[in-house]
Amino acid sequence: MKSLRMWLNLFVAAGFSGGMSLAADAPHAPALKDLPLQDTVSQYGITWKFDKKAPVGEFITGDYYVVGPVTVVEVTPAPTGEGRSFRNGSMLNPPVTGFSAYDGRFANCFRQELTAKYPLELKPGDSLVSMISFGPGQVADKVPANESYFIEAGAVLTCLKEAVPADTFRPGYCDQKKDVLHRAGDIHWELLPSVTPPSSAPPW
Repeated sequence: MKSLRMWLNLFVAAGFSGGMSLAADAPHAPALKDLPLQDTVSQYGITWKFDKKAPVGEFITGDYYVVGPVTVVEVTPAPTGEGRSFRNGSMLNPPVTGFSAYDGRFANCFRQELTAKYPLELKPGDSLVSMISFGPGQVADKVPANESYFIEAGAVLTCLKEAVPADTFRPGYCDQKKDVLHRAGDIHWELLPSVTPPSSAPPW
């Protein structure tokens, strides 16, 4: 999380210029054949399983992508329960509506019909967002008693049409286009010493 905050801090502070050329030492996209073939991908305790091995890469933020299309046959921890008892949900390309299908305890915001169902085909441009719910008795141990937080961990699996350079940032999971991917090599590093961070920037 600290490294992600650092990169985002630098990215926001420096700004992005899609027209500038990359530094000479910026990494190039690997050949598809050079990506490892995997039938599972795991992050933060969440594992996605494919119906067959597929090329898997990693963004600079540590998140994973798979070159698709590819079919996800299951996710662990598996979703369980119904209604208010629903836990460990996933969503494909979550809509920006305020509704979610991750945990039934979110009451008025919960819509179980939005839950990803398997087998699930991921096409280039898709993002699968999966969550691990806190179990019984865990919430009070992790957060203040007056708060209603029910998610212990979450991860995003992105499907792309091709391999990307290692300095590529993970695209937004609500953006299905993913035609323009931002890179650390696009940051104006020479401007950073003179740029004042925004007031919303998190502490180092």
